[in-house]
Amino acid sequence: MKILHVINSLVRGGGAEALVLALATALNKIEGNVVHVLSLENPKDKEYAQLLEAQGVRCFVLSHQMRSFRNIQLLSDFIQEHDYDIINVHLFPSLYVVALTQRLKKMNVRLVYTEHSTTNRRRKKYGGLLRKRYMIHMIVLFQYLQRWSGH
Repeated sequence: MKILHVINSLVRGGGAEALVLALATALNKIEGNVVHVLSLENPKDKEYAQLLEAQGVRCFVLSHQMRSFRNIQLLSDFIQEHDYDIINVHLFPSLYVVALTQRLKKMNVRLVYTEHSTTNRRRKKYGGLLRKRYMIHMIVLFQYLQRWSGH
């Protein structure tokens, strides 16, 4: 399975970034998986990218400007070039960029969003419209990782 993790920036010290490091490394060890990590902007600190590359996870940078409409075309080209089965998005605005790209370019790829906080204003504001769908994906992913790790 070809899996892409998309995050705002792969900078050392963030909780979401640490989770991407652990999850991408674990998924890459499963036979048949190809895992890549895409940072929407170029991080100043390359430590996490170097750790991922050492574990066989390729890292890419989309742009030097995270908030640019040009990123929609760049992301579309990148996804089509690599033909991913699943895109796991971490944090905002990454979710907006990937979801908008998927919708505008009519891309047939599964999109999973990983929530990194137990509370946020967006969830309260939109009343959980998409929460059930994303929670199901997260539970399935968690169960898959539990079986793989033997816990």
